[in-house]
Amino acid sequence: MGEANAILVSVLVMSYNAEAYIIDLLESILHQQYAELELIIADDNSRDRTIEKIKHWLLMNGGRFERTRLLTSNRNNGTVRNINNGLNYCKGKFIKIIAADDILVPNCISDSVQVCLDHNWEMAIGKAEWVQDDGKSPALHHENKRAEDAFYKMSARQQYAELLKRNDLICTPAAFYKMSFLKKYQGFDEAYTLIEDYPFWLKITANGDHINHFDHVVVKYRQSTTSATNPEKAVQIYNARITKDSKKIFYRQRMWGLLKNGQIKIVVRNIRKYFMRDLVIMLGNSSKNKLCYALTRFE
Repeated sequence: MGEANAILVSVLVMSYNAEAYIIDLLESILHQQYAELELIIADDNSRDRTIEKIKHWLLMNGGRFERTRLLTSNRNNGTVRNINNGLNYCKGKFIKIIAADDILVPNCISDSVQVCLDHNWEMAIGKAEWVQDDGKSPALHHENKRAEDAFYKMSARQQYAELLKRNDLICTPAAFYKMSFLKKYQGFDEAYTLIEDYPFWLKITANGDHINHFDHVVVKYRQSTTSATNPEKAVQIYNARITKDSKKIFYRQRMWGLLKNGQIKIVVRNIRKYFMRDLVIMLGNSSKNKLCYALTRFE
C-alpha cells in the first residue's frame, strides 16, 4: 500500500442544492484511509446553503488535502458539463467522481487504487451499499447479481451488445478512473445534459475497452426521498430533462446497434416509449391529469 499511497488521487464532488447531504460526503472524504488526495468541488449553481456549508467545511478541514478547489457557476449547466468543468482542474493520476448526496466508505480510495495497480486497469467498478435518506439505514434494492456477474465476465464487444439492450448493470457511483483514460475519451459527452454515464459506457465498450469490476463495497448510494418535499416535482410523471437525454441516447447511440443485432422488438418498444413520454410531457406531465396518467399505461 506504500506505493499506492504515494499516488495523487483527485476526488471530484458534483454538488447541486445538496445542503442536506454535502457535509456527510465531505466527512467521508476527510476520513479516507488513503493519504494523497486533492479535493475538487464543482457546484452547479446551487440555490440553497450548499456553497456556504462547503466554504466553512473547507476552512476547518482543507489542510488534510494536498490541494482543494471550489468551483462555482452563475448558471445551472447540468451534470455533464459540471463534471467536465471539474475534470479540467484535477491533477491526480486517478480520479473518483462522486455526487454530493452519496458517501464514500473509508477504504474506497485505497481499495480502488490498489485494484487498478494490481490488474493494470484504467477503470474499475466497485460495489455500492444502498442506504436511505439518513445515510445509514439499509434501503430496499433489487440486485440481479447473476446478470451483473455475467456482464463483467463478457468481452468488451459482448458488454457493448448487452448495454445496447439495458442500463441497469453498472453502479456508476462506485466507478474509479485513471485520469488518462478519461482524457482519451475527452471526458463525458456534452450532447447530453444530465446523463453522463450511460453514453460513456456505450462509447468505451464500442471502442473495445472492457468495464472491469471488483467485489469491494466502496460507496453508500443514497436513495433520496427529497423530491417528496417539492410539491411541483412530486406531481410530475417524468423528469423532462432526463427523458430528453434518454431519448437522445436511444436515437444517437443505441437504435442502429440494436437493429444491426436484430433486436427489432426492443427498438419498437423504445420508439413507442419515447413517443408516449413526449406526449405526456406535452400534455402537462402531471399525475393529477387523468389523460396523462392513462397514457403511461401504453408504454
